[in-house]
Amino acid sequence: MPRWKDFAAPLLDWLIPARCAFCTKNPAARGSSLCLGCRQRLEPVREPWCPLCGEPWRFAATVSMSDAAASHPCPRCLKSPPPFERVRSAFVYREPLKGAVSRLKFGGDLALLRPLEELFGEAFGEVVEPGAVIASVPPAPGKLKERGFDLAHRLARRLAAVHGSSTIRTDLLAPTGEGTEQAGLKYREREANARLRFRAAGARLEGTPVVYLVDDVCTTAATLRACAAILKSQGAGTVRGLTLARTVQE
Repeated sequence: MPRWKDFAAPLLDWLIPARCAFCTKNPAARGSSLCLGCRQRLEPVREPWCPLCGEPWRFAATVSMSDAAASHPCPRCLKSPPPFERVRSAFVYREPLKGAVSRLKFGGDLALLRPLEELFGEAFGEVVEPGAVIASVPPAPGKLKERGFDLAHRLARRLAAVHGSSTIRTDLLAPTGEGTEQAGLKYREREANARLRFRAAGARLEGTPVVYLVDDVCTTAATLRACAAILKSQGAGTVRGLTLARTVQE
């Protein structure tokens, strides 16, 4: 016989619909934390892009060429090939995603953790190779205590849960406590600063063919470059970066 909860839950959803976690105004779509409007405003990162760092080429494609054909390495990657194989980002760092990430990281709105994790898992749950290792960019000293969460690690954990056959490693990368926040720095400054911020945590990766390196937002990929170089020095065969969002030069 059906239980009363089988009827009560849909009835409560109808009587008191959950609000969208992003706009907090419209009712969330059934089975989702977001309303249809906010979901439709999310802009996936698509080709054409740099096949290495994943930076989108906003004006590279023409009507006579496919997006894949228009993709080509960016000047930074041509000049200095990165230690990772590639970086891919789920969405362009624009509203409503940008505001949601800001409210979570700087406003402490923890209700946004779950929808951001869900979006990341939906975007990349099918791309992880069986038996791969998943690692996340570690937060600066004091950030975890200050915020109460590590967004990059939460995204990595959701990815592992969706995939089911991957292992999360937290013993590979560690913050040094040196350097500054990346925001506001120019590209070359970001590169030098990122190399100061991270170190190997001591564990090795001998025999590990693929490591997926997770972060929340990618701007120039300087942080991912620095961390990927460390992972390669620890024995990783291939490092692939995955981020929730990617900033785009307008």
